[in-house]
Amino acid sequence: MRKDLRRARIQRITEELEGVVERLQAWQARYQGCPWDQDRPLPDELCLLLEDRDRLILRLAKAGCRDHPLVRERIATLRALGDRDALRRPRIGLEKGVKRPFSPKDVALMAAISRYREGGRSLGSIRGTLISLRRIRRMSRQGFYKLVSRLGLQGL
Repeated sequence: MRKDLRRARIQRITEELEGVVERLQAWQARYQGCPWDQDRPLPDELCLLLEDRDRLILRLAKAGCRDHPLVRERIATLRALGDRDALRRPRIGLEKGVKRPFSPKDVALMAAISRYREGGRSLGSIRGTLISLRRIRRMSRQGFYKLVSRLGLQGL
């Protein structure tokens, strides 16, 4: 019974996705070879079609059809872009292995740690200095080593 419901759900989503893809192909055929002004925004109808396509692809992935070519392509694109939020939206673990982007605070912290390491200081000493300067919150040595590793500075 559940397999039949799942199959029916996948079939319904696939049919809806095919309709959206056909409409996108119609847009592409209509504007094939036309120069597009980069400063001009995309038409609202096209934006809605692209959003529908992305939503349906992630619904298809959540329904268990991750081997569909459009699903594989979209997941690969989101991973390459590092868009963890879009990968987390279906709540099925697609974001595993995708690192979150560095924040400006992370970049400043990386610069400070690198500068102190070039001066010959140990990680423990750097941790104490950064805590006293209130650049980081109080944390254990292991927590600081994990932070340094996440920032990609472990080998320094």
